[in-house]
Amino acid sequence: MKKNLLALTVAALVAASSSVAVAAVPDTFYAGFRAGYAHADWDSPADTDYWTDGDTAGYGLGVYGGYSFNEYIGLELGYNFWDGFEAEEQYPAANVAAETKDIRVHGPEVTARVSLPLSDNGSDVFLRGGAMYAFASGSSDKLAPVVGAGFNFMMTDNLSLRVGYDRYFSVYDDDEETSGIDFDVDLAYLSLAYVFGNRTPAPAPVPVQQTVTTTTTYNLDANTTFGFDSANLSQDGRDAISQVVLEAQNANLTDAQYSVTGYTDRLGNPAYNQKLSERRAQAVADELMAKGVPAGAISAVGMGSSDSVTGTQCDGLSRSEAIKCLAPDRRVVVNVTGTTTVETTETTEAAPL
Repeated sequence: MKKNLLALTVAALVAASSSVAVAAVPDTFYAGFRAGYAHADWDSPADTDYWTDGDTAGYGLGVYGGYSFNEYIGLELGYNFWDGFEAEEQYPAANVAAETKDIRVHGPEVTARVSLPLSDNGSDVFLRGGAMYAFASGSSDKLAPVVGAGFNFMMTDNLSLRVGYDRYFSVYDDDEETSGIDFDVDLAYLSLAYVFGNRTPAPAPVPVQQTVTTTTTYNLDANTTFGFDSANLSQDGRDAISQVVLEAQNANLTDAQYSVTGYTDRLGNPAYNQKLSERRAQAVADELMAKGVPAGAISAVGMGSSDSVTGTQCDGLSRSEAIKCLAPDRRVVVNVTGTTTVETTETTEAAPL
């Protein structure tokens, strides 16, 4: 029966550890003291046993400390002392009082702790499992498995109250002189612990609005925006300018400024190219005004064949090949600059205790 209980409890511990998503605050140490009621659960004595259960009620004291590795797993070390148990002679002689034997148990333990949070400040329910190395009066030292569960309540950021129950299996190893002394220990306890570190949850992010200046550049292909050797806008050109205005409106820009610069390739008369670039820039500016952009928010200049995109890569080509090669130089550039408000979040780190 006890082996079945141990298997079921360990299975529950493993299942809980695999299902918990968040728990104890990571990277925190804690240390505490506990005291409670201890009960010795004896195995049924055999006919040949000299001793049987006498006083099964006792008390338990202990100290412990632990460390939370991550959000849900911790490791605890502790030391226990139990007293008040008593074994009684099973077959006393007639008219003779039964002999009694006081039993004390003590020893260190190590357990893993799995937590499920109940609040942001660290209160939780938990399972734990491990082993105690038990020293007992008249017994050989032995390793006693332990499983337990409990509730941990954070009274302050650093002081916790724990209510728990532990089951220690086969803590006493009987031999020839102590035949019949074989029991588990149930321990119900209260404990106080101090948590080292700040367990106060981080403050929620605070929205912060910032004003930023942005510039978006649009390159309008002059070959598509205008007819050949012309400053008259095509329908594709009007659609492209409408898209520029629409995107600026969707960006909620304040005091948007439109800077329009026209360029040509290097073919032909430089003076003519300069005038053509100016006319094309002005045509785009006029269309912007037609779309509702204030005249005062628009500037238009022509730069002729300056600021070439192609550089020298079209040198040495025939005129027809050069016209195709120099297409990227024939363009109108529209820079839209304005201010907008963006929202960011800030958090203030809690000061360590």
